[in-house]
Amino acid sequence: MTYIKIKNKTLPYIITLTLTIIFLLSLTLTALAQTATITGSVVNIRSGPGTNNAQTGTVLQDTAVNILDEENGWYKIQFGQITGWVSATFVKAYAPTSPDLGQVKVTNGPINVREQPNTSSAILGKAQNNTPYKLVAEENDWYKIQFNNTTGYVAAWLVEKVAASTATPTPPTPTPTPPSINNTDAPIVYLDTAKLEFEVAPMIENGRTLVPLRAIFEAMGATVSWNDATKTVIATRGNDSVVLTIGSNRPIVNGNEVEIDVPAKIVQDRTLAPLRFVGEAFGGKVDWNEATRTISMTSPTNNESTGKKANTVIVASKVNLRTGPDLSYKDIDQALPGEKLAILDEKDGWYQVSRGGIPAWVAGWVVDVAWVEGESPPIPDPTPEPEPKPPTPKPEEVKKDELKISYTNDTEGIILKMSSGARLAPEIEKTSTAITYTYEGLSLEGLNFIKQKVGSDEVKMRGINENGNAIISVEIPRGLEFSLETLDNGKTEAIIIPNFIMSIDRKPFGKTGERLLISTMSEAAYTKKQEGDKVIIELDNMYLGQARTEYKYSSSIIENISLQEIDGKTPKVIMTINANDLGQSSAGIGTDGALNIMLRGKSEVRQVRENLVLLDAGHGGKDTGARGKTINEKDVTLDITLQVGNLLKQKGYEVDYIRTDDTYIAPEERPLIANRINPAIFVSIHINSALVNTAMGIETYYYAPETNPDLFLQREEREKLARCVQTKLISKLKRPDRGAKPGNYAVLRNSNMPSILTEVMFINNETEEALLKQGQIRTLAAQAIAEGIDEYMRGR
Repeated sequence: MTYIKIKNKTLPYIITLTLTIIFLLSLTLTALAQTATITGSVVNIRSGPGTNNAQTGTVLQDTAVNILDEENGWYKIQFGQITGWVSATFVKAYAPTSPDLGQVKVTNGPINVREQPNTSSAILGKAQNNTPYKLVAEENDWYKIQFNNTTGYVAAWLVEKVAASTATPTPPTPTPTPPSINNTDAPIVYLDTAKLEFEVAPMIENGRTLVPLRAIFEAMGATVSWNDATKTVIATRGNDSVVLTIGSNRPIVNGNEVEIDVPAKIVQDRTLAPLRFVGEAFGGKVDWNEATRTISMTSPTNNESTGKKANTVIVASKVNLRTGPDLSYKDIDQALPGEKLAILDEKDGWYQVSRGGIPAWVAGWVVDVAWVEGESPPIPDPTPEPEPKPPTPKPEEVKKDELKISYTNDTEGIILKMSSGARLAPEIEKTSTAITYTYEGLSLEGLNFIKQKVGSDEVKMRGINENGNAIISVEIPRGLEFSLETLDNGKTEAIIIPNFIMSIDRKPFGKTGERLLISTMSEAAYTKKQEGDKVIIELDNMYLGQARTEYKYSSSIIENISLQEIDGKTPKVIMTINANDLGQSSAGIGTDGALNIMLRGKSEVRQVRENLVLLDAGHGGKDTGARGKTINEKDVTLDITLQVGNLLKQKGYEVDYIRTDDTYIAPEERPLIANRINPAIFVSIHINSALVNTAMGIETYYYAPETNPDLFLQREEREKLARCVQTKLISKLKRPDRGAKPGNYAVLRNSNMPSILTEVMFINNETEEALLKQGQIRTLAAQAIAEGIDEYMRGR
């Protein structure tokens, strides 16, 4: 073994040599690794290729990494001393750096460019004579070349290799002054006097200039991502966002739909969009010189604001991102604290956001909303003029020689109509399952086929034109009741299939709970009342159909159910449920269209503190809620809530609060606090916000789905409480009425008592923010909420 001596210390030479080799190998491997950039905001690093593997860290957007391996849509990456696996969805990979092998030129062409290095492989196109192509690799007697934004193979014996040293050099950057060019050339684009180079040149189509969107947006400092599933470009620059779908001429800029003359299109894997839209979407300016076919663009300045609206959410704590706007949708990722995500859409209290170009939904109550700052609006009159109602559209006129068919399917049943501009005199032929109408001299226009489901069968209506006549045939399932009527002074023939009960099913739940599902042909119109241990349901415009007149169950609370059909001009079915020790009952139309009736015995009815009202001032502490130009939601809700409490105490109620100062309490904790306090009702007070700044008005939410019997049994109480508060708010504040309606919010979903969430105007609407800043308006809101609560409590 050989030794060397360094500073009087002898080290084995073989160790030094080994370390040197390892170091050189690591440098070589790193140099040969494929480079990439992280596109997602904060991307999870995992121990293996898949979400089922442990998370070992995170990597931020725009981080440069090396790709070491690829498996099942995942990349193994390295940056610094960290290695691990990330989803390829959030990675933009670049081709590995390779030495310049020069170019090849076709000597006797054109010749075929093939997918693989053999003559039996698919042909990608033709390489032209005397045209240089970049040489990528050599494989036996074939050359791999760069060809039309991809790579292909040409036979080595048909081309001439040009050495790297003699390859055509890259032209130098031109001077800022645009040169004069021939009108047949592609337009030249300058951004802030610098010429832009594109992989795909600008083009003119239908009199409009289309330019490469990504290259220009990125030159302006925007971040651009692509969603291949929806063929959508998503670009963000500061607080501004642009969403553009290929083929659509209605892109969305900062949440507002705009119109462009020519839709965006894909050319050689690049998105081209109309010049003026691309240049001005982020607030830039565009000039076009027809003589020189030159485009001069000016970048937007950083202090320009293109709108006064929410366009970004900021994640306060780790939250789930879902495929749709509801907790029932699948989790697809998690967003981490501090992430900023561009808003694409809004629905039912949820925001659709873009994360690394992938659209996902996040609950509005677990994120903060970023608002563009601007000038303070003038203080408006707190009693605005009512908005004019749109005119009622006139029914479409039908010509005398025309026939049109139509239908309705509602609580009155299915009504099939045949209408004309003149009195009808059809020839009618009936069979046991069909009716045929022949209209001599009429021509059928528009819709010619109707199909409506009736239980496991269907009603079908078909129309044809034959020998100058319109012929309509209607198929009706055997045994189905119907009537024929002439309407509209003889101009309409109708087939009326009245609503009827198809089935009654019983599904017990809990210790004493009973659920009855009344399936009807069309949605049922009903009324319900409870008299002691008896529940009476009246079904209007209804026939018994397939239901029996009496049902008996082996149940702890239901003795029997009787049904009575009352015939007449408006048929009716009266259902009477006789019960024992009945504590609660509720009725409502479920998501499947069936009438759900739920009952529960007295032993399972929750005992509450009957005179206690619990008030929740939305948000607080580090959670500001929605932000206006000069006020935050958390401050307005606290002021209104404390005033509501004082007013209720004056009326003799006990009052408790989720918070009485600027304290942060997590959204999921609030209903748990309510359940521990056990009040008679729980009222959560919020200020609204929307994706656009034109939204205005007041809305109040309740939640009692049939999928949760505990909540559904409070359906009537929850809805009544919401309507009482909503009605009083509209009466006091004179703002647009957005209604009392269902809403799947945590404070409603997880609270055991009747609960509501009210949204008092929109903080991002200039008019309504100005109102919310006024003390007298907040006092009016508090008075309305207190009066609504009092009305509900006295009417229980």
